Amino acid sequence: MKNKTIPFESETLTEVLCPVIDSKYEYDFAFLEDHKGFKATFKFENGYGASVVDHEWSYGLEVAVLDSDGELTYTTPITDDVIPHCTTQNVRDVLKEISELT
Repeated sequence: MKNKTIPFESETLTEVLCPVIDSKYEYDFAFLEDHKGFKATFKFENGYGASVVDHEWSYGLEVAVLDSDGELTYTTPITDDVIPHCTTQNVRDVLKEISELT
C-alpha cells in the first residue's frame, strides 16, 4: 500500500502534535507504512513551517524547521539541524517557536 495522507482523526494525535498558538496554521499528516511511522507538516502564517516525524529511520520523534518553500532550513535561531529525540512537550514548544519567527 502506498503512503496515504489523511487529516488528523485522533484526539490523541491532535493533542500531541498541534501546537497551542495564536497563529493560524495548516497541517498535513501521513502514515508512512513503508517506514513504520508518520510525518506531519505544518505551515504557519509567518511563512515558516515544520516537519515532525517518527519512523524507523528517524531519531525518535524529531522536528525540523521548513522555509517558505517547504524545504528544510538550518539558518534559524531555533536550530541548525533537525531536533532529534523530542518529547511531545518539546514538539509543542518548538512548533510554537517556529510560529513566532519573524
